[in-house]
Amino acid sequence: MKTMVFCTRCALSLFISSWIFAGSAVAQTPGTLDPSFGTGGRVTTSFGGSTEAIHAVQILDDDRIVVVGESASGPNTSNNIAVARYLENGLIDTNFGTNGVTRIDGGSGVADYGTAMAIQPDDGKILAAGAIVASGSSYSNFGVVRLDADGQLDTDFGTGGIAHYNMGPALSVNDYATAIALQSDGKIVVGGVALATEGSFNYQRFGLLRLDSAGELDADFGTAGSVIAPSPVAGGGDYLTAIARLPNGALPADDSITVVGYTAARNIAIVRRYTAEGQPDANFGQAGQVLLNAALSNGVYSGVSVIFAAVLQPDGRLVVVGQGMDRGFAIIRLLGNGSLDPDFGTNGRTHVKFSGASFYDEPFAVSAQINGKIVVAGYFEGTPDDDFAVARLLPGGA
Repeated sequence: MKTMVFCTRCALSLFISSWIFAGSAVAQTPGTLDPSFGTGGRVTTSFGGSTEAIHAVQILDDDRIVVVGESASGPNTSNNIAVARYLENGLIDTNFGTNGVTRIDGGSGVADYGTAMAIQPDDGKILAAGAIVASGSSYSNFGVVRLDADGQLDTDFGTGGIAHYNMGPALSVNDYATAIALQSDGKIVVGGVALATEGSFNYQRFGLLRLDSAGELDADFGTAGSVIAPSPVAGGGDYLTAIARLPNGALPADDSITVVGYTAARNIAIVRRYTAEGQPDANFGQAGQVLLNAALSNGVYSGVSVIFAAVLQPDGRLVVVGQGMDRGFAIIRLLGNGSLDPDFGTNGRTHVKFSGASFYDEPFAVSAQINGKIVVAGYFEGTPDDDFAVARLLPGGA
């Protein structure tokens, strides 16, 4: 299996393919590239940095496209958080930021990057979460920036539009955000990889914090504003990869928080649900946690070793995507209480394989359509190169 954390950071340019944007499609065969978007259905944009990448995409109500990732201001300079906006046809929107892009530097001269975003429904302001290395430091923190709808930093948020919080046991460790979501009252939940000390070592852990609308830590959440969850195994390194949201980007009506991820190299994928105030939800799984261990028994594969993404369906069921021992796109659906959904796939699981048995295919994104169909996207190993891959499932997982 390839390195999972931010694997797309190796991309040489910001890239968008139109087949992942249902809102921009014209009347064509589903699953084919949309020729009205960019050139032959794809757009590649260089903003002048040596290494650039998109890590999150969101379509606005008017079909413009906002992306969050990383880009340097020029060759031989460190990367910054980058937010760009495109028109529906794939052209860069020059009315956003500076010539379509805004870069945010945490102030240290060390690389910062954005991994996730949320858009405030009332005013269109953009929240981008990721890693920020503050001035005077060499280590990253959970970082959040807020931009006005036109791409300018919102100086009413944090300090000059930037908020960052150390989630590790010391300042000299790296922690970083990988997910963000908005609660109905405007409070901001940020998830990512924090550090916790076990014995003489620091280990990665699921981390959550909550900010108020001004970017200040909310002490009423978790323990004094944050949560660092224990690992399901001793000495485990846990990676939070996503906060599950509804297809419209919102949390469920009760503002509960469902996070997903995995324990590295242990064949253990993790789903946890918290109440709106950051306490484990006793009505989900075992004390708020479900483990989906990857296994092979009597020729039947089950579970997943990693979860890369998740989406909540309007009826409360949860779809997670990742990879198991069968090396393909593994899609699992859970009921609202955390149990496997017997009406989905085989025992709650569907497997999609694009390449040969000895190759790895990995899904990194999932969305649920209004008609109940599920779309997953990622890559598959091919010859001579890897390729993008998209699959759509019927509501029952076929």
